[in-house]
Amino acid sequence: MSAPPSLANGQLTARPSGKPVVRIGVLYSLTGPYGMIGREMLKGLLLALEEANNDDSFAFFLEPV
Repeated sequence: MSAPPSLANGQLTARPSGKPVVRIGVLYSLTGPYGMIGREMLKGLLLALEEANNDDSFAFFLEPV
């Protein structure tokens, strides 16, 4: 069994073998007047993806692009 996905520098690493990858397009403003909100939303998304990807009962590996 391969290593579970983890967050390293804001990126997901180490895809588990055998799970199909589903890429999720995300668009957040990371700079300018809405950058603070966008960065917080991105952190929340990455945490949610990490939780879903660590769940063995979830059939896919989710990857933000």
